[in-house]
Amino acid sequence: MDNLFEGFETKFHDKDSQIKPFLKWAGGKFRLLEDIKSRLPQDRKRYIEPFMGGGSVTLNVDYPEMIVSDVNADLVNVYVSLRDLEEKFIGICEKIFNTKPNNKDTYYKFRDEFNATEDQTKKAAIFIYLNKHCFNGLCRYNSKGSFNTPIGGIRTPKCPSAEMRKAIPKLKKIDFRISDFKNTLKLAGEGDLVYCDPPYLPISTKSFVQYSKNGFTLDDQIELARLSEEAANRGAFILLSNHDTSYSRELYKKYGASISSISVRRSIGGENAKRGEVPELLASFEK
Repeated sequence: MDNLFEGFETKFHDKDSQIKPFLKWAGGKFRLLEDIKSRLPQDRKRYIEPFMGGGSVTLNVDYPEMIVSDVNADLVNVYVSLRDLEEKFIGICEKIFNTKPNNKDTYYKFRDEFNATEDQTKKAAIFIYLNKHCFNGLCRYNSKGSFNTPIGGIRTPKCPSAEMRKAIPKLKKIDFRISDFKNTLKLAGEGDLVYCDPPYLPISTKSFVQYSKNGFTLDDQIELARLSEEAANRGAFILLSNHDTSYSRELYKKYGASISSISVRRSIGGENAKRGEVPELLASFEK
C-alpha cells in the first residue's frame, strides 16, 4: 500500500518541473520531451542546438555549457531580450497584450509596427504577441523579409508571463547565437552533445517543390546529415528529429545513424480538424 502512488507521484513531479515553451512553434517537441531526453547522454560537457524554435528541449535540459542558435534573428532576439531584461521585458509584453480593442485591426497594426521598428526590445515583445495571435503560430516572411502570417482564430490569448518567468533562469545559462546550422554544427566535437530539430522533410516526396520555398531545401537536409556524421567522427553525439519516412531512414542510415521511431499526435495540413498519430524518427550519430 505504501508504494501505491509512487509511480504517479514521480510522473506528476516530472511534469510539474518541466518548463513549458512560451512560444507556439510548428513541430514543437514538448509532447516528445521525455522520449528525447531519454536518448540524450548526461555525461557531455556542452550542449549545442542549431534550431532553437520554441525551445522545448533546450529549456528542459541542463549541461555545464549550452550554445543555442537559430538562423531567425527575430527569434533569437526574443530569447535574448527576455534573458537580459527579465521583468522589464515581461511588462512591455503585457502592455501590448492588454491593448484594447484586441481585434483584427490591432493585430495588423502591430504586424506593421513589427516590420517597421528598429527598436529590438519592442520588436521582440511584438513578436510574442504576433506568435500567439497569428494563424497556427506560423512564423512566415515574404520575399522582402517582412513577417506576413495572417491573424488566426483565437482573438484573446493571454500574455505567457508565467511561462516566461519560469524560463529566465535557464536562459541565463545559454550562449545564444544567430547562425545557420552549418556553422553551428562545425563547433561540435569531443565531449559535445547536439540536438537538431530542423524543418521536417515532407511526408510525401510530392511536397519537395513546395517545401523548398520555405527556405530549408532537400539539399539542406542532406547537408545536415553529412555534417552530423562529421561531428560524430570528431567525438560529438548528435540526435536528430524528423518525419519517419522511407527517405529519411535511407538518408540517415547512409551517414551512419542509428534509427528509432516514436509516434506523436499532430495536426495534418494545418487543419485542426485533421489530427492523428504521426510517426517521428530519432536518428543518433555517434562514433
